[in-house]
Amino acid sequence: MTIDVFFAENAIKDYYEKVKSAEKNGKKPPLLNEDEAEAVISLLTKRREEYLELFLNNFDEKCNRSMMLKALFLARIFIKDITLTKLSREEAVKMLKSMKSHHAKKVLKELDNKF
Repeated sequence: MTIDVFFAENAIKDYYEKVKSAEKNGKKPPLLNEDEAEAVISLLTKRREEYLELFLNNFDEKCNRSMMLKALFLARIFIKDITLTKLSREEAVKMLKSMKSHHAKKVLKELDNKF
């Protein structure tokens, strides 16, 4: 399957907005449709380190709350939803710990607090 990066990135953004809206309204988050899920799985599986690095590099003192939530949301996908990413929690935590940036440490700390 050829990865449509633009489609997958938009699916991640749209899904993030749907989840935030559902949480705000006290509802259960919706599921991705099949096409979105396939694109996101492919993109995250093949480019997970690059994507996580991208978000972690934007996770600093100057970032706004929205960017911080997106970084945490992406990390949650990696760590919590094993079926979506085909990546175990242990592998994700190990990958985060192997990154030398203080951003990765911040996300790990936040994840410990949230989950």
